[in-house]
Amino acid sequence: MQGRNIYSQKTENKPIQQTRQSSSSVNKNNRGSSQSSQKANSTKQGVNKAKEKSNGGLFQGCLGCLGVMVLLGIVIIVVFAILGDKDNSSESNVTTTGITATSEQGINEQVSSLIANAVGDKTNNDENKIIELQVNDHAGTQAEGDKIVVAKLHGNDNLSSKMIKGGMQLESIKIFKKLFQLNDVEEVDLIWQFPTTDKLGNSTLNTVLKINLSRSTVTKISWDGFDKDNFAYVADSYWEHPSLRKE
Repeated sequence: MQGRNIYSQKTENKPIQQTRQSSSSVNKNNRGSSQSSQKANSTKQGVNKAKEKSNGGLFQGCLGCLGVMVLLGIVIIVVFAILGDKDNSSESNVTTTGITATSEQGINEQVSSLIANAVGDKTNNDENKIIELQVNDHAGTQAEGDKIVVAKLHGNDNLSSKMIKGGMQLESIKIFKKLFQLNDVEEVDLIWQFPTTDKLGNSTLNTVLKINLSRSTVTKISWDGFDKDNFAYVADSYWEHPSLRKE
């Protein structure tokens, strides 16, 4: 009987060991699956971080592209503004070297306007400054479109003949400076008129001063330091009435 009991005890203990082994296997499996889930979680976290970095880089890249586009837009606006200024400048026919007339009528109006801007449109006796104005084709040059300006003008009154002549000479300087800004003007002839009194006391309007300058002569003159009395020596043609030589 004892032998049977021992056998039965032994046989009863075997399932317990198997149960323990099974339990141990389960625990191992649980640990393994826990480790696998941890690895999966860490992998997901790494993927999420990679996505965040990728999204951040994409966002920064978009900002960089936007900045480049804004800068490019500013450059385009500036270029168009510069081109617009150049177009306006060319339409006005004004260059750094002078003014170009657009038509025959245009140059006559420009000459008249330039004279008025230089010395006014009235004398100090309220007479029209311009008596007669002609702008003709210049026959003495080979360049097509060259003009000669012939302006007959009223002189201002003054206290003496010398001062009257001096006033005409000073106004001539102003007119020459203006008219030779016109690229088409090759020569200017100023004819000054003023009332003179004969021996019988009769007063008539007569030519008292003529000054003629060509462009080639004007290019040699420095107007800032020019003495009006030197017209008699440097002008292409100069004449004054004897009455202007009186003191």
